[in-house]
Amino acid sequence: MDELTAAGITAPLLRESYAECKRLNSLHGKTYFLATLLLPKEKRPFVHALYGFARYADEIVDDLASELSLHEKEEALTSWGQGVLSSLDSGVSNDPVGRALVDTVQRFDIP
Repeated sequence: MDELTAAGITAPLLRESYAECKRLNSLHGKTYFLATLLLPKEKRPFVHALYGFARYADEIVDDLASELSLHEKEEALTSWGQGVLSSLDSGVSNDPVGRALVDTVQRFDIP
């Protein structure tokens, strides 16, 4: 049984969202990704979602190819953070990583 099924994630769009988080984790957080293999299958997708959330913030701040000034990065991070809070408040996100994050927060009642 795959980890998404083991976690009870059956909705196709949500499965795609969690798959994107896993992809980000495996691509950018190799040691974190390997550590998730020590977890039970049914817990892994939720760790990937939290990693995806942290990765987005990290990308805004630390993207070396970005031509944004420090002030512009601060504004981008603030705007993105407000969007995340709005998604968490409404329970809806149009962003794949945001969608997985909202689902994870709801499932585990994370404040």
